[in-house]
Amino acid sequence: MTEPTYQFGWRRFQFEVPEPWEPSHLEGDDAGGYARLDDALRTRLELKWSRSYADDACDVAFRRYLKQLVRPYGKRGGAAVMPHEPKEISLVSRWPDGMRGRTVRWSAEVDGLATIIACSRCNRVTAIQVFFPPGEMQTGLMRRILETFRDHPEDPDGPVGWSLYRMRFQAPARWRLVAHRFGPGYAEMNFRGPDGLLADLRRWGPAEIILKKQNLLDWYLAQFPKGVTVEKKDVTQAEVRGDVVLAVASEPRGLLAILRRRGRVEVAKQGLCLQSVAWHCPAGNRLWMTDVYAPTLPAAQAGDWKVFCHGEAQGA
Repeated sequence: MTEPTYQFGWRRFQFEVPEPWEPSHLEGDDAGGYARLDDALRTRLELKWSRSYADDACDVAFRRYLKQLVRPYGKRGGAAVMPHEPKEISLVSRWPDGMRGRTVRWSAEVDGLATIIACSRCNRVTAIQVFFPPGEMQTGLMRRILETFRDHPEDPDGPVGWSLYRMRFQAPARWRLVAHRFGPGYAEMNFRGPDGLLADLRRWGPAEIILKKQNLLDWYLAQFPKGVTVEKKDVTQAEVRGDVVLAVASEPRGLLAILRRRGRVEVAKQGLCLQSVAWHCPAGNRLWMTDVYAPTLPAAQAGDWKVFCHGEAQGA
């Protein structure tokens, strides 16, 4: 790749793509789903994944892909829509342990490269399709995507990297994404962990507009749900790596009732504690906030976020 890249990270997948490629569609969960990345002009990459425990999962999925690729064109009359037969090629000399992949190139209204990857360690089968304008196929770009491709963290108990829409952070591997919302000026991702833990990451922008008529502390207090009591005296303030960081570690009144009404808490608990951190990142012109809810304050404070808002980790 000659153009700048970033490491896309979503549901334990990580691989490098050109910077202009950002998600336009996301669905599914860790076991199965779909993601599409577009640039300013067209769809550039599709990612589909599912579970399979078969020893020949790669070959089965590859044959299925070829059948689906050719079928739409084979029964039409007149000139063939696909001018060239799909051709299997090799782009990766050695796959990581437990992983096997097969790649095919094809041409139609657009040119494409597709790789089917099966991993015996996480039992996921993944199909990656990359699309190019006619006559502009770049095998080098696809090779870089495949060489950096990972579908699970090396350490099952270690951190998992996430990166999309210029949000880059790490979260514990045992946290599962249960909901997300991405829109102009606002992004939110909600996680569920073991032992009743809940965790949220939120981002707002542009910060200079949001803070034009209010200070950071007043804005921060306004982000807690109506009915949850968090007072100014509960907030600590510090400067971390040049950013003003606000934090709350307490058991706010009304918090459990609010989360139960929202369907976030599935079983009755005696109480729910909160570890909340918010900061203003002038370099990125964004406001960030992480919340971890747990039955005890030490469990909430142990929530291991690492948010890379402008290079180094913040909000951890």
